[in-house]
Amino acid sequence: MVGFPKHLNTKADVEYCLKEYPAEAKKHLQGLLDTKEGWITTAKLAEGKEGVTDATHRIAEITDDVTKAVIERYQEEYMVDPNGPIFKLGLTVKEVEDMVGR
Repeated sequence: MVGFPKHLNTKADVEYCLKEYPAEAKKHLQGLLDTKEGWITTAKLAEGKEGVTDATHRIAEITDDVTKAVIERYQEEYMVDPNGPIFKLGLTVKEVEDMVGR
């Protein structure tokens, strides 16, 4: 391998890059921390059900392209994405924060 890899796929990849390319690895890990949260669908709303709307909850609507009528409504919550890239590497948020030096 020459230079910092394009993809990190395992915890071992991250640990190797922290030793060989610390600046680049920390920048990559910081990016993972910055994108660890997102809007996650938690439920499909039944017709007529209001749902919750506040700082961490919203309603997403799917509309028909032609008629613009609402077809489906979903409740979404802003939270840590359990399927996010951090977790696919086999790391926890705390481990990544420690690696970055937070």
